[in-house]
Amino acid sequence: MIFNRKVKYQTLLNVDDINFRLSSITQRYYQMGWSENDRNYKFEGKINRDGFKISPTFFRNSQREILLYPEVTGAYFPKENHTEIKLQFSIPAEIKYILIAILVLNLTLMILMNFYPILRYFPFFGKWWVYLIYITLTVLMFFGYFTYKVYKTEKLLVKLLELKQSILP
Repeated sequence: MIFNRKVKYQTLLNVDDINFRLSSITQRYYQMGWSENDRNYKFEGKINRDGFKISPTFFRNSQREILLYPEVTGAYFPKENHTEIKLQFSIPAEIKYILIAILVLNLTLMILMNFYPILRYFPFFGKWWVYLIYITLTVLMFFGYFTYKVYKTEKLLVKLLELKQSILP
């Protein structure tokens, strides 16, 4: 899908060091309440021996909040002198369902406007192509904002885990 990005990195750290570094700034999912100590955590999620599944929290309480946090899924592949990490940045499933519902609702409205021309005379309804432009602009803005959050999340992970990009197979 459009909101899915896969990247492969290498690091000289072993799996235990990676888990230690990640767990120092990651809290568990669904932690109850919000306190000043939570500002130390940059992610929330689950870390295990094989990999991790985390979401960034450093965008919270910002002015640009629209609940679009990329989910980062990582898998470890230890080699002789380095560790490979495959990262996948994806949009949360809840947001996918909301996007699909909005698109279906808008397309339904456009079809109804073709069959019932009386809807065109209401002040907030326009021509069908206006809705098509709205849908296109909404998806483009959504994609741009998601790309920005993925970039910031990836930049933090690269710095924290001392990652170097490698070529995907």
